[in-house]
Amino acid sequence: IRSIRSHSFQEQLLVMHDRGFNMFLVQNEASIMNTLVDQSIRSMIEVDENHVLVNTQSRKLFLLNKKEGSYKIWEGGKDIRFDFHKLEKEHNKLILARGLQKFYVLDINKNKIESLPTDFGISGYWIAINTNEIVFRETDYKLKILNRKTGQIRFVKNRGENLVITGKLHQLLYSKDQLLWAATSQGLYKIDLRQETAEKINFNFPFIDNRFLC
Repeated sequence: IRSIRSHSFQEQLLVMHDRGFNMFLVQNEASIMNTLVDQSIRSMIEVDENHVLVNTQSRKLFLLNKKEGSYKIWEGGKDIRFDFHKLEKEHNKLILARGLQKFYVLDINKNKIESLPTDFGISGYWIAINTNEIVFRETDYKLKILNRKTGQIRFVKNRGENLVITGKLHQLLYSKDQLLWAATSQGLYKIDLRQETAEKINFNFPFIDNRFLC
């Protein structure tokens, strides 16, 4: 299993894996959709209440209809020749995706893909913190913020210094109180982008180790 998603974990689960895509009804304990069999699913995102956009390792984008149990190739992505490593829903209902060398904005309703003005590849984990900024980390272990409109990059700061987070970065989360959380193989970090401070969380209850996956 690569990922599990849901609007409500009490109602249904969307599961992507190396052998296709499944949708489960939790209360009925039943699978009501098993499709894209033998396709390795790379990423997925719920577009709206009835549709899921799925990217397969065969470099195709499929639009799944949950209500009908059907799917079709998304017209806007017919000419795609690379994987989307992550899909993320935007506030304006557009889809943000990272391809091989660039970030892309997918407009599902208009069947259109546009690339953001960046001329470098981003190989690490990333997250959109608002409609204009993306936080990411590259191989130098420094967190950076990309301005989507201008393509300019600035460093995330910690008390005046460029913030360095070592270890394997498993996930970035941005909370409603505007704090950035980084789950790494060397611990959990809390980052305040407004105050430009960061701290590694030390827990008062015992863990086997301090490695966090999500």
